[in-house]
Amino acid sequence: MNILVVDDDPVIVDVISELLSATNPSFKIDSTSHVGMAVSMVEKTKYDVVLTDFNMPGIDGGTFTKLVKAKLPDCKVILVTGTDALEELHLKDIAYRIVYKPINWNLLEPLINEIEQGLNKTNQ
Repeated sequence: MNILVVDDDPVIVDVISELLSATNPSFKIDSTSHVGMAVSMVEKTKYDVVLTDFNMPGIDGGTFTKLVKAKLPDCKVILVTGTDALEELHLKDIAYRIVYKPINWNLLEPLINEIEQGLNKTNQ
């Protein structure tokens, strides 16, 4: 499974990437703390999952989510946010899930496993 992790906080990017690698060493994980780089990465690579922050400088996570879905319609986008702002709720129809910070790995890991199981069923 190809996964892209995007957050403007490099520490969060590193922690999530390490947890994903520990969950399943066969995951191919790309990561960046620059949303502009993430756009370029999505243009070049087919991701199964994109885990992205909502509040980022430059292109916000909502706009980025729409770009991902336009380029990779089958990609599951997990939108991460530290706010309770209602503006994210309009994204619930295009994001696979919205996860609130601080990220609880016990909630995120089952989402990743659910996506992986769905992909395995599709590829059988």
